[in-house]
Amino acid sequence: MKATELKSVVSDLADLFRAGGANAPAKDLDILADRIETTGGKTADQALDQLDREIDQATQKKLSPPHYVKALKDAGLNEAAFLKIFGMFKNDKSIKKADAIEVMKGYAGQHVRARTKAEAIDEVERKFTELVYDDNSHRQAAETTPW
Repeated sequence: MKATELKSVVSDLADLFRAGGANAPAKDLDILADRIETTGGKTADQALDQLDREIDQATQKKLSPPHYVKALKDAGLNEAAFLKIFGMFKNDKSIKKADAIEVMKGYAGQHVRARTKAEAIDEVERKFTELVYDDNSHRQAAETTPW
């Protein structure tokens, strides 16, 4: 089986979950389908092995705040890439309040204030949502025919 066929199966499965009202698992399956798509024209086994290696590498290395800022900015508007880095950042036990605030200020800007680590993490996620929303708004506005 090719990776593209596996992606199709996973996407269909996500649609079934969504139709059944299970939106959270459907979103996870959509992310998996997007990650499978990025593996290229490999077989399904090779694609899954590659994803497994990436997960192992991601869990083994600890990143410093500047690395998190760079990785989050490099993710751009790609939700799968953002969620991968954001998940690592959110679950990294070595990140303390000051580190989280440093990442937040580097990614969301200097104008934001956070009193706790949780607030800083939430602000990073909110900033990504804002960027995606703004991009969608600009694209829709560009597609709109002016009067």
